[in-house]
This record gives sequence, structure tokens and C-alpha cells, in this order.
Amino acid sequence: MIILNEDIQITNLKESRRHICYIYDTLQELQETILSFLFTSYQKDQKVIFIMEHNLLSRISDYLKQKLASQGTGGNLSQLFFINTDEIMLKSDNFDPFQTIRVLIEQVREARIEGFKSVRCIIDMNWSSCNNWALTDYETRINKYLIPQYPCTAVCLYNLKKFNPLLLRNIIAQHPQIMHKGGIINNCYYNPPSAFLSQKSGEQEIQTLLKTISVEQRMGTNNKLKLEERDASEVNRINNCYRAILAIVNCLGSVCNRKGCLTEIYQDLSEIAYYIMDKDKHSVLKGIEQITISIKELENEIRTENQEKDATVRLILDEIRTHLQYLRIQIGQDLL
Repeated sequence: MIILNEDIQITNLKESRRHICYIYDTLQELQETILSFLFTSYQKDQKVIFIMEHNLLSRISDYLKQKLASQGTGGNLSQLFFINTDEIMLKSDNFDPFQTIRVLIEQVREARIEGFKSVRCIIDMNWSSCNNWALTDYETRINKYLIPQYPCTAVCLYNLKKFNPLLLRNIIAQHPQIMHKGGIINNCYYNPPSAFLSQKSGEQEIQTLLKTISVEQRMGTNNKLKLEERDASEVNRINNCYRAILAIVNCLGSVCNRKGCLTEIYQDLSEIAYYIMDKDKHSVLKGIEQITISIKELENEIRTENQEKDATVRLILDEIRTHLQYLRIQIGQDLL
């Protein structure tokens, strides 16, 4: 391992299937961390895929090529693959979780065909916008569809100065591991997909919370503030779930031409938002049922010539149903 400085040393990367969150503060810190991460990839014959917006991608690419040439490590530049986020966004101006995951899976499959043993994806998420709550759903899908199925380590990069702190806290909870000061740390606040989307999520989170409090008490730490923050997070989960539903419906609007049904769904969502603010549990549940009916009607009316597009619409509708069920569960737990 090449030691860049006493703080930036990436260690403990023996596994080929990981989902890691790295929150950075400066460009220099990001560059040095990526370089250390890159050298371990050369040792393991892994392909490294960078997904970043144009300006950052250009700066990282130039930095890495210069460092690799000066170090003389014998690393093959063909192991590096750079993707501009414009290629993912295509015709849409919005962050599309489904399209992004699809691109990641395609790149991992291509790397395996090329003979690489595994892949490391370094994905800077700043291009998705600093207050995009669809990111929590995207990170959950990474845990569910990418990491368990493919030999891939995904490192998701977030700029501490650009993102909503509350959003970052939720994003951290979707990563099994955190990269911090050169080390890879197991995340005791991790919320796996099975817990995030299941009826037992509340019970599992309580068990995790109690376990964490017990460990920190033995270490002599002060748990009061963290407990208060956790309670506040529980209340915010309803609002976060609503934002995720709205983001997915926005994705639906970009691929579905049934504007009448979409208008009804947006109207239903607006009413639910009002009832959530008014803490009207009964009306929120009633609104969820109405959206469920609207989705069913939309599904029955879908008739597209493009079979792949039709499959995408149905996948998005299934995601909306899943989140509606999750919202129904949270309302049933009297979090309002």
C-alpha cells in the first residue's frame, strides 16, 4: 500500500462486495483518498469505474494519470474507466435512480467479460442535487440489487459542504460501511433493505438502537443527544418516505404518457402532504388508498409500443406501491 500521508491510508479492503459511504470536505482530501484506493485495486486486478460530473471528472482524471506516471507502479491505465454523468441522465434533467443502477450493472458485467475479477465503482453524487431525497431510495437499491448480485465495491462520494445535513444522515444509514480518516468502519446505524422496506423495520431499528446505546455506555460516551436525534429521525421518516414517493412519481412522469392519470396521482400526493402536516392520520391512510387505486388504473391503461419502456413503467409502479406500503406502516405506528 502506498502511504500518501498519515491520515489518508485506505486499509481493510479484502472483500470484493462492499457498499461504502465517503463524505469528504476538500478536493485534495478526495484526490488523495481515491489515489490510495486506486493502488489497492491494481494489486487485486480490479477495474475502477469513475462516475462524476464533467468538471470533477476531468480534474480527478488528470490528477490520477499524473500520479500514476510519477509513481511508476506499473499500473495499467486500461483499468480506469471514466463516465460523465451526462451519459446517465440522457434526456432527463433529473437524477434517475433506476437509470443509474442500470448503468452500474452494465459496467460490472462488461468488466467481467473483459476478464477483471471484480469492480470498484467510485461515484460522486453531487450531480444529483444537494437536496434530492430520491438518493435514499437509490442507496437502498444498491444494497438490494447490485452488491449481493455482483462482485462490486461501490464507494459513494458526498461533499459535506453541499448536501443537506439531514439528507446526509439518512444516506449514511443506507451504507453498511463508512470510510473515515483512511479506515473502513462498520456502520452500527446501518438500515438494510429488508428492514427499510419491511413491516418489522421499526422493531429492528429499536433493537439496533438499544444495542448501540449499550455499547456506547460501556465506552463511557454520552448517549442522550444521540437518542434525541434518533427520536427526531423516526418522526422524519414519514416526511422522507413521502419525498421518496414524489421523486419516483417524477421518474414515472418522464417515461409515461398517461398525463390524466399522472395528474390524479399528483393531486392525491398534494392532499396527503397537507394531511401529514395537519397530522390527520385517517385522511393520510385514505389518500394512500386513493393513490393505490390510481396506480392500478394507470397500469391497466398502459399500452406502449416499446416493450422495454413498458417494463420500466411497471417497475416504477411497483416501487411506488412498495413505498406506499411503507408509508402506511409508519402511519400505523402513530409516528404522526
